[in-house]
Amino acid sequence: MGKENKNFNSKLKGLISDPVFSKIISALIALIAGVLVNFIVTFFNDKPEKPANLIENKIEELNSISDNLLKLKDFIEEQKDIIIAQEELIISLRQKNEELDPIVNSKQETVNAIMWEAEKRAERNVWKERLIGIAIGVLGSLIATWIWTKFVRKTTANNV
Repeated sequence: MGKENKNFNSKLKGLISDPVFSKIISALIALIAGVLVNFIVTFFNDKPEKPANLIENKIEELNSISDNLLKLKDFIEEQKDIIIAQEELIISLRQKNEELDPIVNSKQETVNAIMWEAEKRAERNVWKERLIGIAIGVLGSLIATWIWTKFVRKTTANNV
């Protein structure tokens, strides 16, 4: 039994490695696959529609397209209205800007004049503040010296 099995296996290997046999097997597999695909497509494919249904479907599609075009037209009109309103708003804002610009500029000149005057006043007051600070410092030193001399005299008089 072992010799027959080895003999069969060697013949099978020889047959599989034969190019002609491989071509025949490949052709049979391709033929079977093609028949199966054709059968599946034919079985599951919808039956062709009748011409009346085909015409009705085309009319429905055209009606749907027409409705979509009308909606698109309405949308475009709305967008045009929005753009026109925005343009009118921009024009109105530019007019307001032109009206307010002279007022703002005149106010700016007034503010600049006030700031310049405050700066000049601060420059004049700087020296006054410095002199007052020096005077207070000297006065404080004199008072401290006077207190110190009184305290030292008192303690030296008590110690003697």
